[in-house]
Amino acid sequence: MDGATKTEEIPAAGHQWNEKATVDQAATCESAGSQSIHCAVCDARKEGTEEEIPATGHKWNTEATVDKAATCEATGIKSIHCKVCGAIQEGTEEDLPALGHKWSEWTVSKEATYDMEGEEQRICANDPSHVETRVIEKKVKSAEESEPQTPPQTESQSSEKPETQASTQPETQSQEEPERSPSLKPKRRSLPKQKGNQMFL
Repeated sequence: MDGATKTEEIPAAGHQWNEKATVDQAATCESAGSQSIHCAVCDARKEGTEEEIPATGHKWNTEATVDKAATCEATGIKSIHCKVCGAIQEGTEEDLPALGHKWSEWTVSKEATYDMEGEEQRICANDPSHVETRVIEKKVKSAEESEPQTPPQTESQSSEKPETQASTQPETQSQEEPERSPSLKPKRRSLPKQKGNQMFL
């Protein structure tokens, strides 16, 4: 019959199995894995070819790894780790001692005055967030600074002073050495002259 459709069955090609097994689940340091033969075309697993892959076991480092770093005030921890999975080898954990603070020199952060206290601080080199402060006492005035200051003399004040001294000086001299009036001068008496045994005035 013209135009009729004819169908034919094509037989299955069949699996083309790989010669080498494919890892279905990788083994770890502590867990077994598995492998099997797969089809190169559809990746189907060939029945009866599953095999177990034994656990690889840990491969330990020779030097310890720091699990928790020590700080200025808190201890840390170190231990031996596996090179492959990072697991910690039992019984190898050790404490790391606290570092302690490494203080800088004291520096002034606020100057003290005669009225207010000041402040100085120091910073830890291991951890800059660690800061110590202490008070700087108020400044104390010296004896010279505490004495009241005499205001400087003006030019007019300095010129008046010598005049005052000059005016008082004559008064002092007049009191100590008063001048004698001419009327108060003592009179001289004439002594009698003697001639022989007779006296003449």
